[in-house]
Amino acid sequence: MVGRFGSGNNQRHCERDVAIQNFGQLIKRRNGKAGKGEAVKKVNFETLTDYYIGLIGIKPNDFWRQTWRENGLIAEHYHNNINLQWEQTRYLAAMIHNVQCQKKSQMLKPEQLFELPVDKKRQIERAKPKSTREQMEAFELKAKQMTNKKTLK
Repeated sequence: MVGRFGSGNNQRHCERDVAIQNFGQLIKRRNGKAGKGEAVKKVNFETLTDYYIGLIGIKPNDFWRQTWRENGLIAEHYHNNINLQWEQTRYLAAMIHNVQCQKKSQMLKPEQLFELPVDKKRQIERAKPKSTREQMEAFELKAKQMTNKKTLK
């Protein structure tokens, strides 16, 4: 059978479709848009090439020579740069607004202008405890030992 990707590779073609579908589900779950039991739109090679070559800007030869992990890292780098540019824009807009304010109560923080996808991740990270209870108790014990020094006679 002659297919789109060559002749006689039916089994590899099916495995590739399953891998692409799993890749799409992983991306959706990673972005928080789909749960484990939720159906995800099937991803095929055309949508992947449109994403990596069209949106991200990877050259076609580089796309086919690199591994999925390398392509994923390039896409992550692209999205990080876009987020940084939007953060800079938001920060500058807040600075321009705050320069014109008469009262301190009128000033805005950059996060109050508009929300970015990075903001939700940062809130989750800030909500996590910095240390465990055992670490805290060990630190308190060490602090008490340092403050309760005995004088030598």
